[in-house]
Amino acid sequence: MTLSIRRIAEVLLGPITVQRRLPIAAGGGRVVASARVGGLKYLFRQSDHLDPELLRIASLLVGDGAVTWDVGTNVGLFSVAAAAHSGSKGQVISVEADLDAVALLNRTAQLRAVGHAELTVLPVAVGSSNGFVKFAIAKRARASNAIQGYGSTQMGGISEIRVLPCITLDTLMEHFPAPDVLKIDVEGAEGDVLRGASKVLLEVRPLIYCEVAEKSSEAVTDLFRQFRYRMWDGASFDGRFVNELIRAANNTVAFPEEKVPN
Repeated sequence: MTLSIRRIAEVLLGPITVQRRLPIAAGGGRVVASARVGGLKYLFRQSDHLDPELLRIASLLVGDGAVTWDVGTNVGLFSVAAAAHSGSKGQVISVEADLDAVALLNRTAQLRAVGHAELTVLPVAVGSSNGFVKFAIAKRARASNAIQGYGSTQMGGISEIRVLPCITLDTLMEHFPAPDVLKIDVEGAEGDVLRGASKVLLEVRPLIYCEVAEKSSEAVTDLFRQFRYRMWDGASFDGRFVNELIRAANNTVAFPEEKVPN
């Protein structure tokens, strides 16, 4: 599909909302999505091809009874998979700054399957300090939305700027159960998210799956080293802890050093 045809399809099909059921291996939960918020793939791809790496990592990191924080949730693939893997004793905190995605997530939360964890939706941005930020809404699929000053060419330009409340993960821990698993997908602002999570990283020591932009790779690598985390490439990680990274990859799995088997 050429870029111009894709753009036309995104505009015409964007308002269509669908329910997609995750593969059985990912728990079979349901996600409410739209082409505008999640992208055209939610209309045309089979569920096991929506984001297989994301679902695979959720199955590897999230155990029974786990608390998962999903920062930059979008339509909630990771959240819904985590809810299945953690079971009724677990909890999922879905943190999303795009209020259009939040509206879909609230509908997804109502579709919780029996035996799956509760999904709590928080409509805020996350950064290095508490306050307010300007949040850029992408012209194309909203998965590339970003705090102003970050983002990528995948945004296709900016359709509007919204002013939103912003909190740190350390502040979040004052109000919600501490995470066993932390997933971060914030389009280049991952360094700020980690800088606002020093207490979480020092005291709680969650397992982390983080999308890392090339321009922030060095900073993220330094932060993981500072907090004594070791890294693996999410594209190939299968739980065996081979081929350890020396620099954060596009999708990085990070474990506290004391949780890596000898």
